[in-house]
Amino acid sequence: MKVRNGRELTIRERDVLQGIWTGLSNKEIAASYGISHRTIQQHRQNMMRKWRVDNIAILLELGVARGVLKPNAVSMQTKSRSHEW
Repeated sequence: MKVRNGRELTIRERDVLQGIWTGLSNKEIAASYGISHRTIQQHRQNMMRKWRVDNIAILLELGVARGVLKPNAVSMQTKSRSHEW
């Protein structure tokens, strides 16, 4: 059995991080899992605490650096949103 060091993300936290990375809102991520957007907020806070960061941008940067996120895995939804001015 692998010993957890307290900094590893759970599967759900990884899923939430991926949703954030692709540009989804807390409500959109929550709807995709059938849970409350407040639960998503809690997952975000837990990830930031585990990785000792104080903003989402750094959390995402660490996600890429640690191999949790792939830099080119941004969804088409995010790309289309960036052109909505």
